[in-house]
Amino acid sequence: MVIGANAGFREGFVHFAARSATVPDLIAFLQERAPPLGPDDQFARGHRRATGGQVTRETWNRFVAGLGFGPGAAA
Repeated sequence: MVIGANAGFREGFVHFAARSATVPDLIAFLQERAPPLGPDDQFARGHRRATGGQVTRETWNRFVAGLGFGPGAAA
């Protein structure tokens, strides 16, 4: 799986996209690992092999920490 993120498009938010050739359902994969979401967060949108969303920086930081990424992945 590949996750690309852009923290510079909209102030205070991270826009991200995820793609995979091997994970059969990315939406389910992400929802199982979703941090608590705020009212402005859009998470795991799209379809099973190509999904993404836009979340606040705080939500993003909790999400990537929960996936096991280090501080370099924080927004």
